[in-house]
Amino acid sequence: MPAFLAAGLVFLCSAAVLMLEILAGRLLAPYVGISLETYTSVIGTVLAGIAVGAWGGGKLADRINPRRLLGPTVALGGVLALFTVPVVRGLGDQSTSGGRGATVFLAFTGFFLPAVVLSAVTPMVVKLQLRDLHRTGGTVGRLSGISTFGALVGTFITGFLLVATTGSAQTVWNVTAPNGIQAAINAASPGDVIVLTGSGGSPDYEPFTLNKGLTIRTGQTHVNRWTDDLLRRIEEGQIDPSFVVTHHVGLEDGPEMYKTFRDKEDGCIKVVLRPDQRVAS
Repeated sequence: MPAFLAAGLVFLCSAAVLMLEILAGRLLAPYVGISLETYTSVIGTVLAGIAVGAWGGGKLADRINPRRLLGPTVALGGVLALFTVPVVRGLGDQSTSGGRGATVFLAFTGFFLPAVVLSAVTPMVVKLQLRDLHRTGGTVGRLSGISTFGALVGTFITGFLLVATTGSAQTVWNVTAPNGIQAAINAASPGDVIVLTGSGGSPDYEPFTLNKGLTIRTGQTHVNRWTDDLLRRIEEGQIDPSFVVTHHVGLEDGPEMYKTFRDKEDGCIKVVLRPDQRVAS
């Protein structure tokens, strides 16, 4: 693995862990409040995840070729981080009167596994970079320093910029989506085709795709193709999409809610318009 790619992976994954830690306090606040106990639970959970991830990632790297592990690990970390928002929202209402135990439980359920998986990336990358025993200390020290620097950058960018401009839930999406794209690039073989569906932009991956001769194809999700099948499954109770709905409003509030959605305010993800009545958001 090229040194610049190793440094980039370690930097981004460590930044993502600390960004989630900063965001965790805000995501938990509506359910358990903002207190010393809340931040103690968050910090303790993330530190435990970092410790378990570093240890477990190192042991896995000794048993399995890290080249096979990196892509799936980064992808899984991104998916788990993305699910922190619906997990916290789904369990939050049950934790409003549970005291310290409920606070620890909510923090652990939402943020422990993402921290574990993303923290496992660094020892895997270190294993791939150790080619000369005489330079082991320098290699480990360099990657550890880059990892810590990534965590610092993630902390300050999240606390001073991202939360204020995009909101907590949208910031989680912005952090995790690039991890999935990077994981696809890492897992792809030379000459492969990567297909990105949906909407939204992504960082510049040109240096990584050029090295493998990859082709990236993009396109909107084929909504009409799947609408009837998805509606049937929702009606039959096979799928519950309610976790992505953050606001219910009347038709007359539609234009205003579109601005809220566009500007990423009030944690807005999906809005349900009710033509029959006015419902407070």
